[in-house]
Amino acid sequence: MLVLCAQLTLMRVRYRLSLATTTSPQRQNSAKIKDLCEKSILGHGFPGIPGSNGMAGMSGTPGPQRPQGREGEKGQIGDKGSKGMPGPRGDRRREGPPGKSGPPGIKGITGEPGILGTKGEQGIVGNQGRKGDKGEKGENVKASQASVVPQTNWKQCVWKSETETDNGKIKNLFLSSALHLTTVAYFQKSILGHGFPGIPGSNGMPGMPGTPGPQGPQGREGEKGQIGDKGSQGMPGPRGDRGREGPPGTSGPPGMKGITGEPGILGMKGEQGIVGNQGRKGDKGEKGESVKASQASVVPQTNWKQCVWKSETETDNGKIKECAFNKLTSDSALKVSFQGNMRVNGDTKCNRWYFKFNGNECSGPMTIEAAVYNNWSSGNHNLLHHRSFEGYCENIPQGAVRVELWVGKCSSGYTLGDAYTGWESVSRIMIEEVSRPQS
Repeated sequence: MLVLCAQLTLMRVRYRLSLATTTSPQRQNSAKIKDLCEKSILGHGFPGIPGSNGMAGMSGTPGPQRPQGREGEKGQIGDKGSKGMPGPRGDRRREGPPGKSGPPGIKGITGEPGILGTKGEQGIVGNQGRKGDKGEKGENVKASQASVVPQTNWKQCVWKSETETDNGKIKNLFLSSALHLTTVAYFQKSILGHGFPGIPGSNGMPGMPGTPGPQGPQGREGEKGQIGDKGSQGMPGPRGDRGREGPPGTSGPPGMKGITGEPGILGMKGEQGIVGNQGRKGDKGEKGESVKASQASVVPQTNWKQCVWKSETETDNGKIKECAFNKLTSDSALKVSFQGNMRVNGDTKCNRWYFKFNGNECSGPMTIEAAVYNNWSSGNHNLLHHRSFEGYCENIPQGAVRVELWVGKCSSGYTLGDAYTGWESVSRIMIEEVSRPQS
């Protein structure tokens, strides 16, 4: 009560300021509080200043334990702690189980092949068997693409060098076949009397094949020779020393997936199995009917084409003619040739006629070309001669081939001359697909 009076006394000024605006009930309450405070002051005096807080009381005795509350929700996983220091090394235990086998060693060097066995002696010729029954007439089979290209035996030797030989050998050509052919070319002084020699003409058509001779008696099959000893197997490479396996450590947390390793080395090839017994000889087939060769089978089925034209051109540097050809196989060669009238006019002038295949000159093995040079110091000698040149080109892919005849500048650096092609005569490009040459 005293504290309340003191506070009201201190706030007396505030109340007076607000009496002008307060309602009558508020004024009555204020007057009652004023009288009450004045009586308290007269009987007891003004209240003193509040004292400081007393000493804290003794802690109370804990109350009895209440029943345990329900378990709260599980909290989130805390951050992973830093890696602890490694513990002391444990005592060494007994040796663990053997580890996995290491990769196989490197394959040893292959041994040298064994020596071939001695060939058995030829058996005695047996008696001639009886004539077989007449066979049925064979079926007429259409020729395949492979049979279209005739399997001929040919070879070309090419070179690009100059010689001033007037009388003597220029080049040798050796051909491997049933005949041993040596061609020796001679170049004699006959320019003034007969002019330049012409280029050799192309080969003629093959002759008619002869009638096959009668079949001789078949001899008895000789005994089979012994199989030669097998060569010794190479020594395998040395195997590395195997280290002792350490004690198993404590399982750590699973690591990240490693990079896939390279595939291991292939194991050594197993030994070859024993050769099986030879099967029995089959029964002899019946002799077929002798059919007289027809005219169609006499002519070989070749793949060739020619492009002919009769017109003149004064082109000095550029393409003259193009001839399309369908090459049936990829492992064959093309034989191309040109026959026509060629001329170069001018003093110390040179022009070169050459073939292109699909826009490129031949590189298998060299270009196919003819260079014509004119060196007349006086006058205008317009020499119009029939000329020809040919060659083989390999490494041309299968399919459509553009065979192009071009004329241009000689590669030796001579000045381009006044060229003329096809004067008063037919010009022709001949293309033939042939088998591969000798190696």
